[in-house]
Amino acid sequence: INECLQGRGPCGFGAICTNLPGNYKCICPSGLVGDPYKENCRQPITGCRRDEDCKLNEACKRINGECYDVCSKPGICGKGAICRALNHQSECYCPSGLTGNPYVECSIIQTCQKHDECLGNLHCLGDRCGCPQPFRQQGLFCILTSQNCTTTNPCPENQECVYEGGPYGFCICPRGFNLTPYGACRDIDECQKLPFPCATGAQCYNTIGSYRCECPVGTIGDPNYGVCKVPEGECRIDDDCPLHEACNVALKKCYDPCHTDSACGRNANCRVVNHKPECSCPPGFTGQPLLYCHRVRGCQSHQNCPGNLFCLPNGYCGCPPDYSRRYDFCIRTSYNCTTTNPCPENQECVYVGGTYGFCICPRGFALEIDGTCRDVNECIENRPLPCARDEYCRNVPGTYECRCPEGFHGDPYITDCLKRTIEGECKSDNDCAYDEACDILQATCYNPCYEGQPCGQNAICRTENHQPICSCPPGYSGNSRAYCFKGWFIF
Repeated sequence: INECLQGRGPCGFGAICTNLPGNYKCICPSGLVGDPYKENCRQPITGCRRDEDCKLNEACKRINGECYDVCSKPGICGKGAICRALNHQSECYCPSGLTGNPYVECSIIQTCQKHDECLGNLHCLGDRCGCPQPFRQQGLFCILTSQNCTTTNPCPENQECVYEGGPYGFCICPRGFNLTPYGACRDIDECQKLPFPCATGAQCYNTIGSYRCECPVGTIGDPNYGVCKVPEGECRIDDDCPLHEACNVALKKCYDPCHTDSACGRNANCRVVNHKPECSCPPGFTGQPLLYCHRVRGCQSHQNCPGNLFCLPNGYCGCPPDYSRRYDFCIRTSYNCTTTNPCPENQECVYVGGTYGFCICPRGFALEIDGTCRDVNECIENRPLPCARDEYCRNVPGTYECRCPEGFHGDPYITDCLKRTIEGECKSDNDCAYDEACDILQATCYNPCYEGQPCGQNAICRTENHQPICSCPPGYSGNSRAYCFKGWFIF
């Protein structure tokens, strides 16, 4: 998808948008500064360059050269804390009469008679809220001082990590759990507490970390704050309603069964026959109307079909016999993917709600009969040709790129490449094509992607605004300037 052509474009005002395989890039033109993705590209503003150029209670915002009060940012300190500036840095402290972590919350020393009167997960220690040994208090929470949590070192089961800034946080029991003397978080059964948490006549169901109130079947009302009672309804069975409606026995009310979310599948038509919803695919669509109706598409080749569908011998997009169709994708019905059960190599997981998804081949790869994803050689299989001429095309994993032959320059994606002149071809980059740079000593234009291997192994090199831009192809990750690995790695 060329995101640069959608609407007014994804970049900020004055920025240059460049389409990339599966992505796009925004840059400010030479001589302008700013955030090309969210703000405007503008002339540079003279002002501060470092904190020392500002007052002691101010710091320098380098993006626009302006000094700002370090205590003016919202959320710089915790609730009830006071911020003061010290040598261009902010410092938070709790005022007199309050205690706690000033970066989280400063609170009054609270008196109590039982645990439920204490905030957070604090315990009632006879006459005040605090923490028993071996725990220490941090804000409104009792924590084990030995337990630090990070993104790679999570808290134990049923605990949450609270970050205060910096790389480390501390583990707490979330609302709905009690802290035991052994450091474990135990679920509270709110349904056994007094007073009863639900409304009169309601039923209480304990859940992990919380509870749920429901009116019993045959009653209506607000199960949380009102009363559950038997309604004075208009029906008891479907026959009490018109033929185009059904009876909600719990509410004793007639309703249109086609207006429920689960009546029919996506794109399907619904009509009520004898109190029951009947689903059908509209003209021009086919499929299972209870699940999904997809548009019937004619095709001449696989490239004419959406998703990873095949162009079948009958001239329509669909799936071979060994596969089942899910929306616009052919999948193996026996293979479900989750965050802990990823797809095979070169495949992607599409989540369809709940905890499961199905595996598909990403754009640039074709589904084989044996279930593997094969890289498509766009230089041979795509028609019309993706480059101006066959000899300009080079296949890379998941995509392709067009390059001019050595000694030629131009735009190989749209027009022919022209032979370079020997003398006086350029004096600066602006004299060359957008995907070339100027060799000032030789006065010739050249493609910087061909000189000195600017990108790492397996990486894709594209010249944009006279500079080499490196990126890893789909299905690869890593440092595009050094090495692109097949598969996904976390660094």
